[in-house]
Amino acid sequence: SVTATAHGAAFSQSMAGNEPRMMIDTGDVAGVPVNGNSGVTNRFGVGVVSAGSSYRRSDISVDVAALPEDVDVSSSVISQVLTEGA
Repeated sequence: SVTATAHGAAFSQSMAGNEPRMMIDTGDVAGVPVNGNSGVTNRFGVGVVSAGSSYRRSDISVDVAALPEDVDVSSSVISQVLTEGA
């Protein structure tokens, strides 16, 4: 699937047309595995993963063990709740 917004575009695993998804930006760091390899950031540091269900909390995580040694993260897990129009 392709997801495109004003913030960038990225390919992802096949997702249904209305399935909620989240776009992740790792600040130009490519190849970062997200949510246990369900997504990987592209050469621009952008990745897309399934966001579970609307109106329910979804945790998005970065595999810090797979990051290059010169990359640090401030938080490896982010929790979000998608709402209508998000």
